[in-house]
Amino acid sequence: EEEFDHRSEMYIFLASQAQAPSEKRAFYQTALRNNPESARAHEQLADLLVKMEEYRQAIAHYDEAIRIGPDYWRLFKRGKAYLLVGELSRAVREFGRAIALEPDLPQSYLLRGQAFYRLGEYGKARRDWEQALKNSRNRSEAGLARSALQRIDRDER
Repeated sequence: EEEFDHRSEMYIFLASQAQAPSEKRAFYQTALRNNPESARAHEQLADLLVKMEEYRQAIAHYDEAIRIGPDYWRLFKRGKAYLLVGELSRAVREFGRAIALEPDLPQSYLLRGQAFYRLGEYGKARRDWEQALKNSRNRSEAGLARSALQRIDRDER
């Protein structure tokens, strides 16, 4: 369980207000020096590192955030980072862990389906995309699932 640390939270806030990525990064790093067990600081630094396309470092900070306080979105984002670096089997595993926590959310099904697709496991990709469509809560999610299913239909012809 994460301990609340006022100084760490102040630096997290300052990072959220900063404009330059380097400034944001410095504030998150200071927050972590004050409280290395801040899952929030690890997660938000990881999110910034993904935007900066520093995926390996992002994964390391997601690892820490998940170790301290595992939740759906942290697992999902680590899975997405694995997908971005092409570690498809690890991505599949992470999305599976996220789905176990929140089986009704479509996002992990969409991206796990993409990982399966890239692995050539079209049947598994189709099942995930069908589940994502079934679980979709808006037109955008449904549209992503439908277009993925159309792509697999074309590829299987």
